[in-house]
Amino acid sequence: MSRSTLPHNFRYRMTCALRAGGVGWVWNYIIIGPKGAIDFRVTSYTPEIPTAAGLEIHRRSPSEYQKDYAPSFDECHILKCPCWHDGTTLYAEDHLLPLWRECVDSPSDMFKILLKEMERF
Repeated sequence: MSRSTLPHNFRYRMTCALRAGGVGWVWNYIIIGPKGAIDFRVTSYTPEIPTAAGLEIHRRSPSEYQKDYAPSFDECHILKCPCWHDGTTLYAEDHLLPLWRECVDSPSDMFKILLKEMERF
């Protein structure tokens, strides 16, 4: 799947970097859209330490349960505006990490999976 098959009204960023100290890798997938952003991160350490994952949602306006609260960040590092932030490690590791393992060599496939996650907010 090529980049051209992804919707053009979103911005996509994928990075893979060697962790500080040279032990393990960090993959980061970010999609920015009209309602906010999704940030999925996978960190591998050593064969003795399991791979970890996390998912963060950055909203431009509060979700129903956040409507009575101030923004989590006055200037979100991803959106560059106030945002209401939420995140989960459990869901990322139980649901998304196995999918990532299947498509680690295809960022476009992972972005498609994350676009479906964005539909939930």
